[in-house]
Amino acid sequence: MGSYGCANCCLILNSIRGGIEFNINQQNKQVIIMQIPSRVVTEGKSNELLNLMKRSKIPNGIEEFIASKETSSNRNIFKVHSPIRFAQSDDIPQLLHVNHQVYKGHYPYRDMLDVEYVTEFTNPTKDNGFIGVYETEDESRTIGGFLLLAVDREQRKGYFRGLMVSPEHRNRLHLKNRVLETIYQGYKQYFNDVELWYGETRTAHRKGQKWMEESGSRPCAFLPNKDIFSDDMVRESDVLEIAYSQKALFQYRNSNPQLLLKFLPLYNQVSNYFNFPEIQDAPSSTSVCTPAMLSEALELAEKCIIEKTPKQYDTYTCKIHIQNGSYVEFLVNNPISSAEKTRFHANSEIELAALLIRLKEFIEHVNLEYFEIYIPTINLRHQQIFLELDFSCFGYVPSWKWTNNKSDDCLIFGLYRTPINWENTVLTENSESFAKILRPFLKEL
Repeated sequence: MGSYGCANCCLILNSIRGGIEFNINQQNKQVIIMQIPSRVVTEGKSNELLNLMKRSKIPNGIEEFIASKETSSNRNIFKVHSPIRFAQSDDIPQLLHVNHQVYKGHYPYRDMLDVEYVTEFTNPTKDNGFIGVYETEDESRTIGGFLLLAVDREQRKGYFRGLMVSPEHRNRLHLKNRVLETIYQGYKQYFNDVELWYGETRTAHRKGQKWMEESGSRPCAFLPNKDIFSDDMVRESDVLEIAYSQKALFQYRNSNPQLLLKFLPLYNQVSNYFNFPEIQDAPSSTSVCTPAMLSEALELAEKCIIEKTPKQYDTYTCKIHIQNGSYVEFLVNNPISSAEKTRFHANSEIELAALLIRLKEFIEHVNLEYFEIYIPTINLRHQQIFLELDFSCFGYVPSWKWTNNKSDDCLIFGLYRTPINWENTVLTENSESFAKILRPFLKEL
């Protein structure tokens, strides 16, 4: 299984609540924590957000959550009344039964209903994550809930998915502490392999969002009406929340993102979480899609080739490409009519515009409800093209796109069809603060 030490490491974490010195002894893998004086960084920060984070006293990031979990003053807060355990292959029938009890066959990601897929996370030889199971405390030891943690070592990411709790056991499992314990185990076990952990959290209630924040995550994007979780087919938005390592934010990250002036409010909001330096020279928008350029792009869009390839779990990949190698490719989830996991390459601005024009035509043709694409913050004119072609912006995600030992921030652009029902969208204070800044960037098809 993955180790959690890092050779000769001593990380100084400076947060608005106070610094924490976080050392890991390599010989016995013991974590040593020492509180150091507070160092508040206020220059260029939102007083409203700073006050909120001071008041909440919640950890910020992977190391700080581990530290807060292991300091003596916090042990009672995080006490687990009945410890979690990792799922084994003979637990699979109970896990699938919990899924059915919660979603009655309507969980939008069908791989979580597949015995073979779920079993992969019970195989210690694969070491690609695990499932924390939550048993009742009576003699039956019935599995009443679980959380799956998946690991992608190539992209240095961990993914929280499928937190499910049987309705009949929901109030008997000390759920919050068990979820936080599961996340803590994931952070420690994959400390050397994973630089950020993320989850797309439901907005039907605040609990999941609060638990993510208490485990060190912060909201970085709002995904409008991406999912459907019930048989009435009502769409629901998600909040993308991410917990980072200090190395992801300050060692590997390209600290000079290129951003249009329009996107500075999003950057500044995320910067408030992590004390990034201010961007001083963001240019104003200048039109890229001139009439002549659009005319050429429209002509080229007609020549784009569309290929659809069926995949498992009622999904398919769609690739829209030009013969010289420019393409956009994404995965469509049929049960909820959403597209994600998008990759793209464009040899020129005209070809990017042509691909996006053809993409929008395809989305209209198949009546797709939701589409998202992560764009590295390295090309201002690409950002402008997305804006001019009426894409929404869903968020700003630091240190997301990894290449070797470097990472770039990304803007999330997208399209969505169903208007957001804000009255039924339940957000924490942090998520509400982020969504407030994001609203001007959101426009349904």
